[in-house]
Parts: sequence; structure tokens; C-alpha cells
Amino acid sequence: MTSNDTLILESTSYYGEFIEMYESCSKKLYITALMILKNPSDAEDAVQDTVILAIKAFNSLRNKDSFHSWILKILINRCNRMKFLRFRFNLSQITFDSVWEDDISDDSIVIRNALLKLDYKYRIVIILRFFHDFKISQIAEVLKLSEGTVKSQLHRALNQLKDILKGGM
Repeated sequence: MTSNDTLILESTSYYGEFIEMYESCSKKLYITALMILKNPSDAEDAVQDTVILAIKAFNSLRNKDSFHSWILKILINRCNRMKFLRFRFNLSQITFDSVWEDDISDDSIVIRNALLKLDYKYRIVIILRFFHDFKISQIAEVLKLSEGTVKSQLHRALNQLKDILKGGM
């Protein structure tokens, strides 16, 4: 086997491993980007940029078990950058039907709409905690916040969601 053949074999297994890990969380990444950016096109761009950045840096990932939180951190940073650089879009432009094909109950639509009314800092902790099942410590690491701040934001977010769902906001 030549060194060129070895290089091709290594890169094939490298990308194969990445793709396998990525496919396990790709839908959640898109939905997370959509909930942050509130625009399907921007969400697709953010996920695509995230994949490119992640492939380039995949070799530097020491613990493959932390792939999900690692790529989510890249996605959130990318979404934050896009939010900073782009205009905000109207909530009415979002179409969730094709994204959440499995769960289109009236309750889930009401909850999603309420979630979209939250400020970004509250919406992101709810998404990470309940959609991605992250622990407080994982959320703190991804968002670069203290655990106390994450707990406070989560508490405020849940209270605001409750108010929104009761019709208070």
C-alpha cells in the first residue's frame, strides 16, 4: 500500500466517522438553527457553515463522545454571528410543518409559537435543556456562562413561557 493509498483510506474513514456522527444529530441542528434565526434559509446556511467548520476541525476533537455538544457549540456561535450580521425576519415567514412532520399537534404549535416569542437568551436555554436534553453544566459550557446564570435564565424563561401560554404577553 502506498502512502497515497493510506492517505485516501484515512480520509475516507475520517469523513465516514464524521458523517455518521453528524447524521445522528442533523435534524436537531437544523431545528435549533431555525429556532435561533427564525428563518429557514438562514438556518440552512448556518447548518451548512457549521458542517464545513466542523469537518475542518474534526481531527482536533479529542473526545468523540462529546461530538454533539461540540458541533452544537459551533452552530450556536455561527447563528450568533449570523444574527449579528443579518436583518431580523418576521415570525410569520417561518414554516414548521416540513420540519416537525412527526409532531404537528395543536399543543406543539402553540408551544413553538410561545417559544419563538421569548428573547434569544431565554429561548436558547430552553432549546438546549429540553430539546437537546443538555444538563445545566453542558449548557453553561456551550454558552460560556456560569451555571448560576443558566439556572436563572432557565427559570425566567419557564416563567415567561407560562405567562405567554396563559395569554399574559
